Amino acid sequence: MLTVYGNLDEVTLQSDIEKVSNEMKLGTSGTSGWQKGKNCLEFQVIDIKSKNLINPFVLMPVLQNKTELSIKNLVAISSAGKTVPIANYSKINSGIYRLYIKKQVAGMTYRTSVLVNGAVAENLTFDILSQKDNRLVVKGKNSYSFEEIYPDAENQLLAEVILSKGKNIITVTIEDFFGNSKVATYTVEVI
Repeated sequence: MLTVYGNLDEVTLQSDIEKVSNEMKLGTSGTSGWQKGKNCLEFQVIDIKSKNLINPFVLMPVLQNKTELSIKNLVAISSAGKTVPIANYSKINSGIYRLYIKKQVAGMTYRTSVLVNGAVAENLTFDILSQKDNRLVVKGKNSYSFEEIYPDAENQLLAEVILSKGKNIITVTIEDFFGNSKVATYTVEVI
């Protein structure tokens, strides 16, 4: 494992030290680089054997969470770019869609799962980032870049799904770092 710290005004750690101990001071947080105004510590954990970035939250002690997860504004976007809001008993044309929900107001989703008619369409876990074509990606059945996961300031990708003609039951599960989860089920008629 390799850890990387950014936005330090001062580094107090000797460069020849390979391991650190609990409560050892590494540096003083600041505004190094091109940042302007207030900033915070940037922290990365890298698995140098597998060449993956690891989400530091999974390595930290569990704290109490006071935010509640929500699944709001589920939409399906077709490969042609047509956006269809999904609600119970919606009608939608058959095809390949990317499903999005409104991003969480506070905190971040750790894991998402989408089932279509009981079959797993996608499971995404945000604990490890991998590299593909010189880009960081989240891996599920497909690999998704940051721009695909968060295409704008409002939405978060859940899955790419194939919706076949007939009644389709879409089950969405989201989970945070604290183990809290929220489930929503939608029944749609695919024509």
